Amino acid sequence: KITGRVIEPWRDEIAKSSVPSQGRLIASPVAFTSKIFPSLPYLHPDTPLLYLAAHLMENQVLHPRIRERGGAYGAGASNAPMHAQFS
Repeated sequence: KITGRVIEPWRDEIAKSSVPSQGRLIASPVAFTSKIFPSLPYLHPDTPLLYLAAHLMENQVLHPRIRERGGAYGAGASNAPMHAQFS
């Protein structure tokens, strides 16, 4: 109880529908691609290391190779532990 009120537990009653993979063709000279890998969940002890890995990959590998050498607009790497995904 908090200040005399009973707190009800969370009930996940939201309807969820699956979204199929999709692509969109547009008349543009710009391309965007991505890849998502299964990763570690939020509470895993190695999750902070994935944040570090993403930072190093983005700044030490991807940026020099893609932006500086290739002239592309950019690239990135990130870890999303709430979804257990690395992209």
